[in-house]
Amino acid sequence: MKKITLNSKYRLFTKIIIWTISVGSIIIAFFSLPIFAAVLIAVICVVIPLIIDKIVFRYNILWIHPDLSDILLRRIGFSWFYEKNNGKMTPGFSILYERKYDAKYAYNILKSWNYGKYIDTQGNISVNFIDESENKFSVFLYPGERKQREEEIKATLKEKFPANSELNLKNRMFISIQNCGDYSDRPEMIEAFKLIRKTGKVLINTCYVVDNKIKSYAKRKFVIEKIRFVDRAALTEKDLEYKQVWENPIQKYPENAERVSKISINAG
Repeated sequence: MKKITLNSKYRLFTKIIIWTISVGSIIIAFFSLPIFAAVLIAVICVVIPLIIDKIVFRYNILWIHPDLSDILLRRIGFSWFYEKNNGKMTPGFSILYERKYDAKYAYNILKSWNYGKYIDTQGNISVNFIDESENKFSVFLYPGERKQREEEIKATLKEKFPANSELNLKNRMFISIQNCGDYSDRPEMIEAFKLIRKTGKVLINTCYVVDNKIKSYAKRKFVIEKIRFVDRAALTEKDLEYKQVWENPIQKYPENAERVSKISINAG
């Protein structure tokens, strides 16, 4: 018999209806029907558990990521760098904070997204570069699809739900970082973006300010080997970046721009 799938909210209602029909039929048969009808009712009673077993109840479960907007508000910019990785100079960026504590917190968030690992080949840390044309670029950073964690959650939930349950886990993500930049006067950055697009690799770290100089939080950078680099025109409505247009960071965050202008660009 083919399984029937119903929303979980109908589980109790379905059981009540099926058992009401069954018990009601038995009562009616007992008082008013001949013997052969009683046999038929008995058959129905045997079939009922089989029917219930073939009904699958779907549970829609919303998986909400922590709202980390506070850590986003504290960042004051990005710091770009080159570092050798497997013998080759590789471009990278650090998320810049005023305080070491915030840099540490952000670093640990990135590490948790990649399940405690430093090399990401699965897209657990989603890094998308958008070419906005005219030497303008946007960088988006947010958790990937979280397939591994999703399977772990489903396995845990299956132990708590009846066997004839179907779990529909929906992933709702709050956090995303967008960094916009106009690099018209920085040809070295244009070359860095070309290299990132060619190799599909970028390094990530966090950093903070000490005596108006940038200091890297950790020596060990995250190596992102699965990135996306597309032109703005190639985005579709399905893309998270579609509605988040490029904005001049100096105009949008004048205080951050003024603060960054006083910081030495040489990371320590």
